[in-house]
Amino acid sequence: ERLPAMFQVGVPRRAGPGTTLQVQSPYGNTIQVQVPEGVGPGQDFQVIDPLAPQTLGAPGQRMMGSTGGDIFHGAARVYVKQEMAVVELCGIEAKQRYRISVPNGNKEGAVFLYITEESDCVERICCGTNRSLKLRVHGGATKDGPVIMEMNKPFQ
Repeated sequence: ERLPAMFQVGVPRRAGPGTTLQVQSPYGNTIQVQVPEGVGPGQDFQVIDPLAPQTLGAPGQRMMGSTGGDIFHGAARVYVKQEMAVVELCGIEAKQRYRISVPNGNKEGAVFLYITEESDCVERICCGTNRSLKLRVHGGATKDGPVIMEMNKPFQ
């Protein structure tokens, strides 16, 4: 599958959540982005350049459960919030966890999906984004919900 072209944007002084910034992507396109909630001056956040060429390499996907194929329940927009593990403050890559909700304005709404990563500790630390992993999408607000989708990414 094709992956969107993503890059990091640093939040300048005097800018904060909700501020609209005009940035130039590494692909030469000028786009407008909004600083997300919880991100302040001196911090970075990821954005997608919709005009840039897409790259190959998305994890293989397989639908599971009886969700009828639409795990987002027809939502026009979703809010994705990555949870941070304390160990990441030391520069060590942790298993990723994400909360998915329908946004309440520009803020996180009621969480209806939770994503967990299963991967090997040595690969996370030594191989970074090249590591193999399995993402499990759980129905509900925690990892205790039923797994409704799995995505597998082989080692690259």
